Amino acid sequence: MLEPPLIEKTRATPRMRDTAFLAERQSAARKLYAALSVPDPARVHGRRVMVYDDVFTAGSSLNAVARRLKASGAVKVYGLTLARAQWR
Repeated sequence: MLEPPLIEKTRATPRMRDTAFLAERQSAARKLYAALSVPDPARVHGRRVMVYDDVFTAGSSLNAVARRLKASGAVKVYGLTLARAQWR
């Protein structure tokens, strides 16, 4: 883990695994995006960033993180997951 972290979640958000429908997942992703903060955008500006997550279900969490990093100046964001889950 990087210290200080490149990106932080500033408040609790709905868990993606608790969503059953696309509209719920989209709502949870919007709330996650709003809760994400890049404390020092200069650390990501103009850089390529690798983001890892334990489980990939529909990609909503990785997408929200990537969008926040790109909004803070990252040129490219790559996602890496350890497992893929079945979407209900």
